[in-house]
Amino acid sequence: MGLLLGCGGVAGASEGPDPYRRCAACHLVDGTGVPGLFPPLAGHVERYFSTPEGREYLGRLVIGGASGAIEVKGVRYAGEMPAVVADLSDAEIADLLNGLVRRFGGGEAKPGRLFSGRDVSRMRAAGRLTREQRASLRKSALAGAGQP
Repeated sequence: MGLLLGCGGVAGASEGPDPYRRCAACHLVDGTGVPGLFPPLAGHVERYFSTPEGREYLGRLVIGGASGAIEVKGVRYAGEMPAVVADLSDAEIADLLNGLVRRFGGGEAKPGRLFSGRDVSRMRAAGRLTREQRASLRKSALAGAGQP
């Protein structure tokens, strides 16, 4: 059973750059997350930027949200990630994803790896990932990035 958690009002959330502030409310300004509740972005999401599957996984997760359990660095997270970017344009979501690349992906993204509004439009049209799609895409992304 998933746990729906509201992320608004977390201390320090307003300190993050907009639109990352939407993510920082749960994942914290420094991206460390909250063990058992909200997975870390720092030291974790960078592995998704290097493969097409990883970029698809990350983009569609941000766009559509997610529910169900996930394990990150040996810690289980069971809850809901709301689609907190639904009111943003495709270009704004691309900016948010590129901000994640810069913030947690080891600095500057390599040419051709930045997200575009067109990428976001395609991912948005594909819809929210099912649990099965999410698990399969995540597994492929991590395998492609040389991760277990």
